[in-house]
Amino acid sequence: MRKIKEALRLCWDLRLPARQAARSIGVAASTLSDLLYRAKAAGLTWPLAVVYRVTATV
Repeated sequence: MRKIKEALRLCWDLRLPARQAARSIGVAASTLSDLLYRAKAAGLTWPLAVVYRVTATV
């Protein structure tokens, strides 16, 4: 999960080329390209939405 967030940050926030971002996090460029394709298809954006959980106590 940490590598996924870092990959999205590098590509979408810092606008690094996919090859450079892949090298930075230690994955193949094809792996990163697939990850970016899937993230876009899932409708993800940067910054990622923060999800809060509220639990009720009685």
